[in-house]
Order: sequence, then structure tokens, then C-alpha cells
Amino acid sequence: MDNNSFKKFLNSYKILLVHSQLFGLITFSYTETNFRPSNLRFIYNVLLSGCTLSLVACYLHMTMTQEIPIIYKAISVLYMGMYGIYLMTIWICSLINRHKVKEMLSMIIDFDIMLQTSCIIIDYGKSKRRMLIQLLGRYCVLMLPTSSYLGLYVINSNYDYSVIKQLN
Repeated sequence: MDNNSFKKFLNSYKILLVHSQLFGLITFSYTETNFRPSNLRFIYNVLLSGCTLSLVACYLHMTMTQEIPIIYKAISVLYMGMYGIYLMTIWICSLINRHKVKEMLSMIIDFDIMLQTSCIIIDYGKSKRRMLIQLLGRYCVLMLPTSSYLGLYVINSNYDYSVIKQLN
């Protein structure tokens, strides 16, 4: 693998690789020479899964013991159940397919080298900016439903349902 091409590729996609490592989507580390397997990332995914499952269980227990209408309890259980299943599926697949992802990234770099030998130049700065904008957009989209759900939870937990019980 050409070292200069790898450094150019790594410089432009480093944001995405750091993002993927933080969220446990890839379980290998990148260096200045190649992609290397990382047992620390493997253990990180297992610990992250255990911590997330315990937080989901704690949240569900708190939701079920509150005196709120059953519809809110059902929605909370469905939401957190789907969230937990979604995260566990992603992390298990990342653990299983980490070698395939490394191979795919190596093939992308080889393809880039072939393009450069054919005098087709890729603008790495433009792709880096585009990737940064897409990641920021994903974070905004991710935060909107989560913040609205947390807001509804705070409003519902502070609402006095004794008035509704007296009316019935």
C-alpha cells in the first residue's frame, strides 16, 4: 500500500473513523501505516453494551414505577426496547464484521491508488468538508427526537395526575 495515498485517505476520513470508534462502530484502530486490530476496542464494545443495557433496564424500572398513564409507560417501554435492540445489533455486527470493514477500507485505498495512476485526482479537502457537514447534520437529527423525548418525560414526570384521577 502506498504510504502517501494512505496518509491522504486517512487525513480526509479521520473524522469519520474517530466518530465510528467513539460510537463503537469499528473495533480496530488506524495508524499512519495501516488498519490494525485492537483488543481494547473489542473490550470497549462489550463494556459499552453492558453499560447501555443496565441504563436501559434502570430507565425502564423508573418508568414502570412512576404513577403516569399506561400509554406513556407503553410508549417508553417500546421506545427503549427498540433502542436497546438497535444498539445491540449494531455493536454485535461491528464485532463480527470488523475484518470485513478493514478489508473494505483497504480496497478503497487501492482503488484510489488506481484512480491516481489513471490521472483521476480526488479532492480530499472537498470530501472532508462534505463528510463533516453530513456528520453535523446527523448529530442534529439525532438530538432533536432525543431532546424532545426527554422534554416530554420531564413534563410528564412533573405533571400532577391527581387532578385527572379526581375528575374520573
